[in-house]
Amino acid sequence: MSAAPPSGGPQNIAMPSEGSPGATPPTSPEPALPWQPDYSGDASATVAGVPPTPTYGQPPYSNVPSAGPAGQYPPQGVPQYAAGDPSGSTPPGTYSPAGAQPQFLPVGGPPSGGGKGSGKGKLIGLGLGVVGLLAIGFLALRFLLGGDATGGASSPEAVVDEMVAAINAQDPLAVVDLMAPDELDGVDQLVEDGSRYIEDLGLDTLLDENQDDGSAIDVAIDITADRIDVSMEGDRAAIVSFQVSGDVETSGNDAMNDAFGDEDISFDSRDLDDSFPTDSGDIEIIVIELDGQWYMSPMLTIGHYIVQAADLPPGEYDQIGGDRDPGAESPVDAVQALVDVINDPDADALAAALGGGEGRVALAFRDAIDDGFAEIDTGDISYELTVDAEDIGSGRVELQQVELQVTGDPDDSATVTIEGDCLRVRDNGETVTDECLLDLLDLPTATDLDTTLWLDTVDEDGGRRVRLVPTVTDVLGRFLTVIDDRQTLLFVTDSAQRDDATVVEPGSDIEIDFDGQLYAVNEFPIEEGEVYNVTASEDADIAIFADGEFGSLQPQFGSEFEAEVDGVARVVTYSEIDVDEDCGLLPCLPSGEGSTTLRIRQAGRQALPFPTRITGDFGPGDVRIFELEVEAQQQIRIDVTGEGIEWRIRDDFDLLVDTDTYDFPPGTYELIVVNTSGDDDTSYQISPTPA
Repeated sequence: MSAAPPSGGPQNIAMPSEGSPGATPPTSPEPALPWQPDYSGDASATVAGVPPTPTYGQPPYSNVPSAGPAGQYPPQGVPQYAAGDPSGSTPPGTYSPAGAQPQFLPVGGPPSGGGKGSGKGKLIGLGLGVVGLLAIGFLALRFLLGGDATGGASSPEAVVDEMVAAINAQDPLAVVDLMAPDELDGVDQLVEDGSRYIEDLGLDTLLDENQDDGSAIDVAIDITADRIDVSMEGDRAAIVSFQVSGDVETSGNDAMNDAFGDEDISFDSRDLDDSFPTDSGDIEIIVIELDGQWYMSPMLTIGHYIVQAADLPPGEYDQIGGDRDPGAESPVDAVQALVDVINDPDADALAAALGGGEGRVALAFRDAIDDGFAEIDTGDISYELTVDAEDIGSGRVELQQVELQVTGDPDDSATVTIEGDCLRVRDNGETVTDECLLDLLDLPTATDLDTTLWLDTVDEDGGRRVRLVPTVTDVLGRFLTVIDDRQTLLFVTDSAQRDDATVVEPGSDIEIDFDGQLYAVNEFPIEEGEVYNVTASEDADIAIFADGEFGSLQPQFGSEFEAEVDGVARVVTYSEIDVDEDCGLLPCLPSGEGSTTLRIRQAGRQALPFPTRITGDFGPGDVRIFELEVEAQQQIRIDVTGEGIEWRIRDDFDLLVDTDTYDFPPGTYELIVVNTSGDDDTSYQISPTPA
């Protein structure tokens, strides 16, 4: 026997299948990583081999396991694999996040173009849309993975020039450092907290151009900004308009190439005529001056487009840095000033209450905000927001209790109260909702979540004003730390198949003792056209994924499947789970308890005489293909019986004429018979007779 597995992970022992023909030596199980489900096996064990099977289709059975635990998990996402860890210590056949084997993202229909007018305009819009998606997607990921920072620009025009250069270089940090820093407070910490998820989920390999397995995505961007025009708005702001043209090419990922091809997408914003809702018809951004450097303001730019599209009063960017009502005397007073604005909306008061980038937006768009406030008509409904606040230092104010009371007529009122992590809703004094966030999360680490709600304030012009962005990024950052276990992360993101796998062979019986692990992952080789069946004892839930024509490890909906290509399949076997438990916002986690026997079978082949009656025995999970020779066109009734037996005729769509009756032209037909039980032996009887 091999060495005993280390404690703390499931023990999986590959055993030979009883009574299968043609036993061949197995592939020895590989040693597990310290935190991986652990497998050990008998080096002398044999694994059943079976003859190859001709290619045929795979209609599903009527009663087969789903691709995940019943009632809990939707089909899991597309996995990514690695050949070994960075140190080279990962055993062959196991998974590590360091490098990726082929994986593909599922792709729907081709993207639709934007813009208005002719088909040409839609194609141009598509090109601009691709740039936008790439900028948001790829640059965001690469932002998490690193880049070279530059920091500000020397002039409004230089902001556009340097941003175009940064996008062409695919340097997202340079793009971010050209944006107003006080509008991105806390993003750096979010990146630090979230970066580990990128590796755990395998997304880092998508952008690793050194991958040679068809999984990485290589993007070539070449855009040019033309006719840059700067309209100064006072001393500290400017509207910069420009036109953009260029090419985008993606290559490297086999699935993307199959779906979209490898041709360049070319675009030119000048071909879109007046599609942009700006006065110039060009792309426009708002840039501001901070401490001698010029930055793009994402908040003001978004507002700039909103007011023009909605035909609201334009932004008064020359007011930035100008006079406004003074801020509050203390952080707590600043929060109360914002509450007062909510209770009694006023654009000037809002501009005085908000600081940083939020304050600039409120100041520049006072007229548009005033128009919006004037449109508010609550009728007979009144409301009042109250806050119990405490200064907790560093300009922060803790909101110990937030209460919103809404009143219609004297006999109709509702109150919403947030205190700590709990939400309580009362309707006319009667409590209708009383929920707490920690109870809803129901995670082992949820009790460590800091549920303190606070607002940040900043000292501007001798007074305190409220900042909202730091609060939002702080709350998001706290939730990023709730899941600190890789198995839990992969499970709740429906990605357990991305975890480390132990390689086994078809014909193996794998004994799994979970020993605290949520699930175990096994991988086995598959051959194009071969039929496989996977079952587990003790009613354990499993999910099966196999390489296919449209990418690696596609979910298989059923225990039996036909391999579309030569490659590998993976089986996720879940530990015991209470499906009746109320687990709150997230799926119920497997308990890490229990054990099961996973059985992986490859179909053998046997002749089926006609007319005849044959009987035989199946072990748990066995699958077999029976070949029926038909010499002349005739209708044949096929009866198959046996406890736990399911069967089907390959490609029967035009053959079935009645229940279990088929109209067969001359030829050879394949009857696939499977024992769906992962626990019990069974007997079968097959009777093909003239109809």
